[in-house]
Amino acid sequence: MDMSISLKKDTRKTNIKHNNREFTERGKERNDHIDFSKSDRNVYLVKNDLRELYEREFGAAKDRYNEKQQRRDRKIEDYYKHVQQSKKTRPQQEMIVQIGEQDQFQDNEANREMAKDVLQEWFQDFQQRNPQLKMYNAVIHDDEASPHMHMNFVPVATGYKKGMDTQVSFDRAIKQQDATLNQTHPFEDWREREIGFLEEKINARGIDRELVGTNDYEDMNDFKAKTKELQDLEQQIEDKQAILEPMKEFEQNFDRIISQTKEKRSMGFAGAHRVEMPKEDYDELHNMAYGSFKIKDQYERMKFTNGQMQRDLDRTKEANDNLKEENEQLREDKKMLQKENKILHRAFDLLKEQFSNQKQQFADMVGRAKGKAVESLNLKKYPTNLKRDDEQKAMNQVFQEKQQERQQQQKKSRGRGPDLGM
Repeated sequence: MDMSISLKKDTRKTNIKHNNREFTERGKERNDHIDFSKSDRNVYLVKNDLRELYEREFGAAKDRYNEKQQRRDRKIEDYYKHVQQSKKTRPQQEMIVQIGEQDQFQDNEANREMAKDVLQEWFQDFQQRNPQLKMYNAVIHDDEASPHMHMNFVPVATGYKKGMDTQVSFDRAIKQQDATLNQTHPFEDWREREIGFLEEKINARGIDRELVGTNDYEDMNDFKAKTKELQDLEQQIEDKQAILEPMKEFEQNFDRIISQTKEKRSMGFAGAHRVEMPKEDYDELHNMAYGSFKIKDQYERMKFTNGQMQRDLDRTKEANDNLKEENEQLREDKKMLQKENKILHRAFDLLKEQFSNQKQQFADMVGRAKGKAVESLNLKKYPTNLKRDDEQKAMNQVFQEKQQERQQQQKKSRGRGPDLGM
C-alpha cells in the first residue's frame, strides 16, 4: 500500500478555538464538516497560552532592548502586539500534517488508527529536532474526513544586532538550529527532511510513500494548444462543408436554366453552336460557378492544412508519450535520491554524535590532567581565565578523588594511634 505525506503551512488566520474544538452551538452549526460525535477521539498533545510563551521566550530580550533606549517612544511595551502590528512576519506559524488521502480512511478504522499513531510517534521527537520552534498548541483531529495534525509554534531566532537580540523569524530559526539546510530555500529543505522522518514511520509499517503534486509535463501546454488549434481547424472545415451544401441547389438551378435556353445553330464559323439565355439567368450561373470554384479551392486548402496539423499533433503526442516515460523515470530517480539523501543525513547525524562524544572524551582527559596538575602544584585556586566548562566536570572528579584519598589517609593515621618510639 502507498500513502501520500503532506506537510504544509496554513496561510489562513489561525483559529485555536477551532483546533481545540471550543465551539458554541452556533459555531458547531457553521462547521458541519466536523462529526462532533467523534471529537472525543481527537488527541490533544500541547495546549499552552501563546502570550505566556512570548513572555517566557522574549521577555528578557525585550528588557535588554528597552534598557538601551533613551527615548520612551522607541521602547517596546508588548512584543506580541509589536509583531502583530508588523507586516514583516507572523506572530506564530501553523502547520498541517497529514498521511494518506480521504478515500483511504472511509470505513477503514485500522488506517485511521495507524495514521494517528504515526503522527504521534513523529511528533514525540519534533521538539528535540527543532529546539527553536517553540510549540504552544498541537492536536490530531480524527473527527473529520481524514486524520490530520495542526501544529502551532513560535520560531525563535537569536543573535540580532538591530532591535531585540531575540526575535520571531521562521527561516532564521531553522537555519540556526541546522546549519546544513539550504541557505536559499531553507523551508523547502526543512520540510523535506521532516517528511523523511514521517516516511520512516510508515515504511516501518510496510507502507511506501506515494509521490503526489508533481509538475505537469513540460510540453503539455504546447500539446493542448495544438489540440485546440486542430479542433478550431476542423470546425472551419465543417463550416466550409456547410457552405458547399448550396452547390446541390446550384446543380438544380443549372438544369433549370439549361432547359429554358434555346440552342440555335449559326451557319457560320464551321457550324459553331451558340446558346442564348436571359441575362439574369446568365449572371446567376456565372456567380454560382465563380463562387463554387472559390469555395472548392478554400476547401482543398483547408484539407491540406488539416493534414499538416494532424501530423504535427501526432508528433506532439509521440513526444508527450516520451515525456511521460521520462517523467516516470524521474519520479523513480527522485524516490531513490530521497532515500539516499535520508541515509546521508542519518550518517551525518551519527558522525556529529560520534564527534561530540570524542570531543567530550578529550575534554574529560584534559580536565583530569589539569586537575592532577593543580593538586601536584598545591594550587589553592585554578586560574579563572583557563577554565573551560566542558573540562570542569572531570577536574572536579580529580579533586574529589584526591579529597577522598586524604580523608582515608587521615583515618588510617588515627587508627594506628600515637607513635611512642617503643
